Amino acid sequence: MKLLKQRVDGYVKDLNASINIAVSKFFVQMSDVLEENIKENSLILPCTVSFPELVSIVEKTFSKEEPFSTNLNSRTNRIPLIRQLTYHIGAGMGHSYNHMHVSLNEIYNKKVVKNHATIDHSVKKINDLMSINDAKCMTVRLQIMNAVIKYVEENERTV
Repeated sequence: MKLLKQRVDGYVKDLNASINIAVSKFFVQMSDVLEENIKENSLILPCTVSFPELVSIVEKTFSKEEPFSTNLNSRTNRIPLIRQLTYHIGAGMGHSYNHMHVSLNEIYNKKVVKNHATIDHSVKKINDLMSINDAKCMTVRLQIMNAVIKYVEENERTV
């Protein structure tokens, strides 16, 4: 019985490793496809979308996670990544770290981030992840960018 349990445990480990490899390859392929779709719209013109609008777009896009309104203290992998990408995209649009910090605290009437250094750290972390083409980071970034582009087009603003 002990030998059978060891074999089953070994098979489970092998299966988990295979699944992780397949999922990683899928994310890489999806990020490549999505990247091609928005290559011409990879940059949003500065301040086309205000930072409060960007936060609203992200909250609607990721309504299950609610990265700013409900799950502020969540340490699950995806929720902080969504917040960090929001800061990175906001900085790319020309919003200052201090402006983003003040805007978040005005929107949610509480401390979302302690100071602008949190945003600075987030932007640097996302730059590092993007430099190595991290699959999760690229996929979530493209989801946010697509949502922003859709919002801009619906509101007849210039991209």
